[in-house]
Amino acid sequence: MSRFDYDYVDSLYRSLQAEYAERNADYDIARKRVDGVLWGDSTNPTPRNRYSLSANYLLPIVMKHVQLLMGRLPAIQVMPRGVDEDDRRHAEKLEGVLYGIWNASNASDVFQTAAWDSYVLRRGIITYWWDTKAHQARFKHINPDDFYARYDSGEIFECTYAYRRHVEALRFEYPDKAAGIESNPPTHTAQIYGQTQPHLNNTDYVTVIDYYNRDGQHTRVANDLVLEDMNLAHPEGGVPFVEFPCYPANGNREPSNGIDQIIELVQYLSQLVSQKADVIRTYANPTILDKASGQSPEAIRRAVAADGSVLPIHRDGSLEFLNWSGTMPAIEDQVELVRDLIFDLSGKPRSAFGQTITNQSGVVTNLALTPTLQSNEYHETQWGKALSFLNRRLLQLTEKFGAAYKTTYRGYRPIGADMNKAKTTNLEFQGSEIQQWYENRIKWPSAIRTDDPVFIQNIVTQLTSDPPAISLYTALELLGHEDVEAEIDRIEQQLQDPRMHPDRLQAGQDAALAAGNGALAGRLMGGGAGGPLPPDNQTQMTGALEASGNPNKNALA
Repeated sequence: MSRFDYDYVDSLYRSLQAEYAERNADYDIARKRVDGVLWGDSTNPTPRNRYSLSANYLLPIVMKHVQLLMGRLPAIQVMPRGVDEDDRRHAEKLEGVLYGIWNASNASDVFQTAAWDSYVLRRGIITYWWDTKAHQARFKHINPDDFYARYDSGEIFECTYAYRRHVEALRFEYPDKAAGIESNPPTHTAQIYGQTQPHLNNTDYVTVIDYYNRDGQHTRVANDLVLEDMNLAHPEGGVPFVEFPCYPANGNREPSNGIDQIIELVQYLSQLVSQKADVIRTYANPTILDKASGQSPEAIRRAVAADGSVLPIHRDGSLEFLNWSGTMPAIEDQVELVRDLIFDLSGKPRSAFGQTITNQSGVVTNLALTPTLQSNEYHETQWGKALSFLNRRLLQLTEKFGAAYKTTYRGYRPIGADMNKAKTTNLEFQGSEIQQWYENRIKWPSAIRTDDPVFIQNIVTQLTSDPPAISLYTALELLGHEDVEAEIDRIEQQLQDPRMHPDRLQAGQDAALAAGNGALAGRLMGGGAGGPLPPDNQTQMTGALEASGNPNKNALA
């Protein structure tokens, strides 16, 4: 009997859940702040909800981060083993396999959700597995609140993950243990702010706990049953989870998220906005000083509220508004200062929110966006490494468990300068064809406008300089072409196709007419053969054709 029984898994999960209670509390607060709940009952000062006006910059900052990082899916590049045609085609097939797995796993939604978790909750987590029914590797996003890990030298040694499953679905999946699968309350899973109640009811759902360790052990329990107990036998071992930390920290500390440093500033900005509203409200309905007017306070209040009112006042009496005396508080200046701090600390300047001069050039806009681009490049580096690792694991699973299966992979390959278009891929592939080759990297779409004239002109200038500062390969990559090799093949074909060069054809015809030999002209135009040219005319004709760059110049040979 395995030592990884129900008691072991349940006891470990409860222990880790207690250890991570403070972390989960921080997660819940972060969710509330992003949703605009900036104050709790104990933190919003009296009178109740005094600072109820919320200038919540947190939500757009988070969404802009997610959109900039994962609004467009990156491309995959599998590096060929060598430089010959077979190696290139083999790499392209492996890319097709990965794009097919991405498409089957709904990669766009998975990556965007993980990016949100990473920026708000410090880390996003993706798990991968082999789907025995589809004969494909798959991956999905999981909830960080219910994932608990023990680390050894920075790597996950063992971990548990709890989630809710529908009772009937679980019984169908494990028919031999269906009798023991019953609904239970969600006491094991984290209570998350905003969580939907149907997933928390006690009638139709049961809590499932998965256990993994780096030696490949996997145990799945529900109620008091062990549903699975096996060794996954994944290549290279390890647990089947990939973490995407926002800002990794050293010293065995939790990663940092992207919003903690600006939450207090957003709260203070909301205070300023609320105080400004208080000032406006006070001036709109100011206090009235009654200096022996002879009228009752209620009569004065009604008269001020009504239009065109007349109040009789004693000879020496008067009514005056209590106006502000002295210098007005610099609320506007303070608001601008706080907003600038929020923009600076979040790495999302005013230009990221569209606050630019109307006739501002693309160069100035790109310079203003530099902090945003630098921040995004940092996250692309972290995510690129993690996604490349995920792709490696997916290829390894396909090679080992799909070696005997011919599977169809349908996906979408990002193309175009901004990778905002896609080309359908359709590939039949057997896992044994991978041949232990998993080297890949992630190619990110340009975060700036690649159609900006200055950006393009810089590339063209470097390409056409003498000597060239960059190669044609590099120029095409900078312009966003996904398959550079194929594009260069097309350029070669175009250079050899005379139909693409009507100027050269016309120059050849003019040279033939100038040479004064009708037979040669007919020969160039597809007519009958002519006799040999006189030496002087032949020299003249050859020079004219070479000068024109006509591909038909070899017709003189």
